[in-house]
Amino acid sequence: AHAPFATTVRDFDTVFGRLAVDREAAKRLSTAGGLVEESCLFSREHGVQALLPFIRKAFPGASIVPVAISIRSTRPDWDRLAAALAPIVDDETLVVESTDFSPYLPQHEARLFDQQTLNVLAAGDLDEIAALRQPDHADSVSALYIQTKLQRQIFDASPLVIANDNSQSYAAEPVAETTSYMVVLYGRFEPG
Repeated sequence: AHAPFATTVRDFDTVFGRLAVDREAAKRLSTAGGLVEESCLFSREHGVQALLPFIRKAFPGASIVPVAISIRSTRPDWDRLAAALAPIVDDETLVVESTDFSPYLPQHEARLFDQQTLNVLAAGDLDEIAALRQPDHADSVSALYIQTKLQRQIFDASPLVIANDNSQSYAAEPVAETTSYMVVLYGRFEPG
């Protein structure tokens, strides 16, 4: 994509059947002043494709609005996208993010970056999220930022990490490059 963000109006086929795209919402994003362009990149985008069967299975009647973020996007772009997404997000919307953490690092380095990311997420500070290093902390700092901003703005929600692991856990021998995973929920959580 040439624009900072991309979307599509094409539906997706999954092993559980067709998953519809909310064409009206996707078209609204595409008219956001050159910010979001229509793209065919989603047929090859594994971050979206990997999640679609689960979404289709868990929410069979749902429609989606996929968004891909360019690595060239900037924080002002992120703020503009959050503003463009806000009108299409309501109480019936689930905002799903696909982000790898500390990719391609040895486990001992990944643990260090993961702990820093966990601390930043716990604080929920947008400036600190924007300051994370891509790809060392996450392969999409912009997605973390946009997700956190939308959740705070629309739902008064904050992040809570409920799971964190590293791909080294699944290998018997040490591997040179690993990827970490975090499951982050957004909501209104009581202290402690």
